[in-house]
Amino acid sequence: MPEASRLDIDLTDYIRPGDRVFISEAAGSPVALVDALIEQRHALGGVTVFLGYDIHNRFTAEHADALRFESYGALGGTGALSKAGCLDVFPVSLVQLSNAILAGQLRCDVALLSGAPCEGGYGFGLSCMLMAAAVERARHVIIECNAAMPAGGGAFVPLDRVSRVVQSDYPILEVPSRPTEVAARIAEHVAAFIGDGATLQLGIGAIADAVPSRLHDRRDLGLHTGMIGDSLVELAQAGVLTNARKSRRPGIGVASMAVGTRKTYDFVHQNPDLEIHPVAVTHGEARFQKNLVSINGAMEVGLTGEVNAETAGRHYLGAVGGQPDFVRAAQIAQGGRSIIALASTRKDGGSRIVAGPLANVTTARGDVDTIITEYGAAELRGQPLAERVRRLIGIAHPDHREALARATGTEF
Repeated sequence: MPEASRLDIDLTDYIRPGDRVFISEAAGSPVALVDALIEQRHALGGVTVFLGYDIHNRFTAEHADALRFESYGALGGTGALSKAGCLDVFPVSLVQLSNAILAGQLRCDVALLSGAPCEGGYGFGLSCMLMAAAVERARHVIIECNAAMPAGGGAFVPLDRVSRVVQSDYPILEVPSRPTEVAARIAEHVAAFIGDGATLQLGIGAIADAVPSRLHDRRDLGLHTGMIGDSLVELAQAGVLTNARKSRRPGIGVASMAVGTRKTYDFVHQNPDLEIHPVAVTHGEARFQKNLVSINGAMEVGLTGEVNAETAGRHYLGAVGGQPDFVRAAQIAQGGRSIIALASTRKDGGSRIVAGPLANVTTARGDVDTIITEYGAAELRGQPLAERVRRLIGIAHPDHREALARATGTEF
């Protein structure tokens, strides 16, 4: 975890009691400002902190003595806050949240972000996501200008929106990919649905990390995604991800945030072929991308195709995130395909393809195209309920297929 210098800033000059403070997420988090917020929390008089994908784990349950935490999910460090019962989750898609911020329905009073100087203002560095909307509505925007933060193209904060700039200098946290054998097997099945000229959207996790390594024999792939990491960077450096055939923003890869190792951060820095944009662009414009292939994960899938990407047992550990946005976009896009990819079993051996009702439905069965596990692909689009059940049983773990068939009265 990077160590940040202590900042000479009194946040009470900017943050009022009762304010909601949006903080840029993942590798773009303003770590020194976060530390200042934690240190000064008791003087602020009760503040709500809105977090996203947290990889730094700065905030802990003990900080709930003076701070209230909100998020669009429980990803990374926010998962621990969720388990501790001190995280309020908004169970809606990222595009809906962005629209709610812009409409003033989800209030943003202060925005804290890490950025890099650019012409006309400050770039969003490694994470934009909801922050462009937050910046537009915030009373104060405070930018942590970290000398190590990559300067990329795309969205930026105009100078007239900036209330204060603080300087910091510490290494950006690196997150290497951790491929698994099961993820590699799933990736092989996913790759069969990705042809030359496809535009890729990948979610977060081991499966998303594994898919690009199976695509090095493709040509002219494009990028229009929420997150870019090492495996996609390697695909670009191999000359496969060229963006040459994209129907929207041709020649330019588009992402909302970057998380990886130094390889990814160097790739983002001053790269004219990549832009970092808010979800209004990455998620909201996805439906206009021809040949969009959307690949996202899940906690569990019901036997007619409904998807839960939010909860595991009693715990909220995932997010609605961008899944509904991209699933529907890929279904609408000309030549598009939408894939939900997951391991067939949980860590305890239980089936992730389930016969009973799901605790949560993130993506409705009517929006689902194809489900993939390590045992194959079940194409559900255009299939009636009975055939959906048969196909999903066919990609469940062999140890669970008989029980699933018996529970549904399915001959298999």
